[in-house]
Amino acid sequence: MEIIYYKRETSEFAKMREAKLLWKPENIFKDYRKYILTGYLLKMVQRYIGENIRFPEIFRFTLKMLKEINQNEVNINTLYSIILKFLKIQGVGPEMEKCIKCEKIKDYGFFVIKEGGIFCEECSNNFENKIFIDKKTLSSLKFLKRENLGKVKNLKIENRDKIEKIIISFVNFYLGENFTEDIKKIQKI
Repeated sequence: MEIIYYKRETSEFAKMREAKLLWKPENIFKDYRKYILTGYLLKMVQRYIGENIRFPEIFRFTLKMLKEINQNEVNINTLYSIILKFLKIQGVGPEMEKCIKCEKIKDYGFFVIKEGGIFCEECSNNFENKIFIDKKTLSSLKFLKRENLGKVKNLKIENRDKIEKIIISFVNFYLGENFTEDIKKIQKI
């Protein structure tokens, strides 16, 4: 929105003179799947920021995702991509480019939820709850985290169950059960 305020020097408060929409996501209201995904995105953002509205990155992220949802067809890949991007701007990862411990760049490895990402074979020996991620699965996760929604919708994911398990477990650990319950409700988009 563009909002115009007038403030007098003698007054403590400004008066709103005019407000207008700069952009309206019309396609979102015409497609049930886009509408549901948008609702999830907004609920996730609202739940995360709560009372703390001084987080400009989340508002830029939200506007970008709304525009991409409005422009593109959506599917389960879109949901996973939005979640990974949301986690990234929150600063909780996940790290998928290099081993968290030795920092060697990896194209496969072991994902450890509680540590926040990928470990190489040598560095993962001390972890019990690790999930092996082959080259294709890790590549798919990186693609979902990096690319825009127009590209991710066409991604063919061979090991969807593993990606779903990683994303849901990661969200549950770092953001809590409230966030994972909503994911499970809208996975059928």
